[in-house]
Amino acid sequence: MSDKGFTVSKKQLDFITRTAVETAIKEYRNTQKKDEKADSQRKFKDVKMLLKNYKQLKAYSNDITEEFIAFRDLWESFGLQDRVITPNNGLTEYNAKTVALMQYVDFRLDQFKKLCEQREQSRRWNLIYDLYLTEEPLSFAAAEGKYNLAKSAVYKQVNRACEDLAILFFGIDAVPGFRN
Repeated sequence: MSDKGFTVSKKQLDFITRTAVETAIKEYRNTQKKDEKADSQRKFKDVKMLLKNYKQLKAYSNDITEEFIAFRDLWESFGLQDRVITPNNGLTEYNAKTVALMQYVDFRLDQFKKLCEQREQSRRWNLIYDLYLTEEPLSFAAAEGKYNLAKSAVYKQVNRACEDLAILFFGIDAVPGFRN
């Protein structure tokens, strides 16, 4: 039985190799673009989630801080301030993360407010404040009336604010299309 294989010239092999490499590079870049877009969208959604849950997270953070201060004062009253406490669960770690996160969020929100004032976009800040941060938030319908905006304009302003906040929260990683 004879082997009837085929032969490929160097020119054909170079063409096949070049085509395969170009296709692989193109696919890699497409995948990279999709990943960057998904990452940017994830950061945008993270900002929206933080805004939607801001009051609950802030209340939790404040409660934990007050509890810690009370505990620390009690601990010090017994002269035990030099002792190290090692909890047997991760709750203390999560509590600390929440408090630190909310301090960071408040810092960034304050920066956003100042930026909006500098850019004469105070309505954008006011919308975010009224919809998410105040004790009694407005509904989107109430915001339409208060700011004399169409429903789509309210959503557009909120989305733009979230894009700006994502950049303040995450830095250059939140800039869509920016390559590292």
